[in-house]
Amino acid sequence: MVIEMRLIGENKLLKMEVKNGGKLHLVTEIDKFIFDIKKNDWQNETELRGARNDADFVHEDGCYFFNILGHSIMILIEFDVDGEAAVVWAGNDHD
Repeated sequence: MVIEMRLIGENKLLKMEVKNGGKLHLVTEIDKFIFDIKKNDWQNETELRGARNDADFVHEDGCYFFNILGHSIMILIEFDVDGEAAVVWAGNDHD
């Protein structure tokens, strides 16, 4: 059975797509990021970084920054042991 990770705050990522003018390459990368989060049940930083080499561990509580398209969008996300991921912040250097 495949377990899908629950993603809280996905709307913050979708807002970034709109805010950046719906640029196709950016929308594609954000959609891929959402897919990667939902379809993986990462248990540790090694597994996460194996799938997303743009992930930077930033806090002992399990917070990460993801660099989408060379600093265009940074995403702060928290993972918990119950198979849930929460987007805390998504933005760029203009936010």
